[in-house]
Amino acid sequence: MALDLKPVRGGRRHRFALALKLAWRDVLRHKGRSVLIIVLIALPIAGMSAVASLGQSALASPQEKVLHQLGQTQARFSDLHAQNAFAVQDPTLDTGYSVMGNHPPEPGFVPTKPRDAVPAQYRVLTQRGISITTPVGKAQVPLSALVVDALDPAFVGKFTLVSGRAPAASDEALASSGLLARFDLPLGGRLVTSAGSFAIVGQVRDAGTSDSYAAIFLSPEQVPATLAGMPGSSMPVDSF
Repeated sequence: MALDLKPVRGGRRHRFALALKLAWRDVLRHKGRSVLIIVLIALPIAGMSAVASLGQSALASPQEKVLHQLGQTQARFSDLHAQNAFAVQDPTLDTGYSVMGNHPPEPGFVPTKPRDAVPAQYRVLTQRGISITTPVGKAQVPLSALVVDALDPAFVGKFTLVSGRAPAASDEALASSGLLARFDLPLGGRLVTSAGSFAIVGQVRDAGTSDSYAAIFLSPEQVPATLAGMPGSSMPVDSF
């Protein structure tokens, strides 16, 4: 009588059940080896999961990026120095732009000034970066200065007063931890710059930069006329 080799209905389920039963018997018979195999499989998976989770947690979320860059302000307007009307602002790098199509610079083109683009009933808070110098021995060392009212409530989340106090006189200023460390300057110490001599009375952290970044924070009134005309970097806007 010939053998009937046609597949039996439900045969796969029976084979799977048999394989599972044999595997379970083997696990119970060799418990130590089975645990070792499970550990060897689980450790790389757990390690990769931990590394992936740690890497993702180190990245700022979109909400955190907005908070660190804008604080409580509603927007930031920057002068892009566009050369024609076809310039399009980059959505992630607001100080850069691209030109749609092949359009050369337009002679005499005058872009809209950032302040003129601010809607009505909004308060304008200026922020710009300028380069000043400070004497170190016989050399004049470049130093970054942020011209901004860093302790304005609209900047909560971006600028934080870590230690010290707010300036109370025209010759008092704030500084980052990087500047204090760079020049070994304690709070209350005086820093001589090309913008004037200032007593550093407070330490400020800028959430958008590294703590090692060296910068002094000045108010617009503290910037001499010779430096006041330097181009600004951005203009935060806060609603009333």
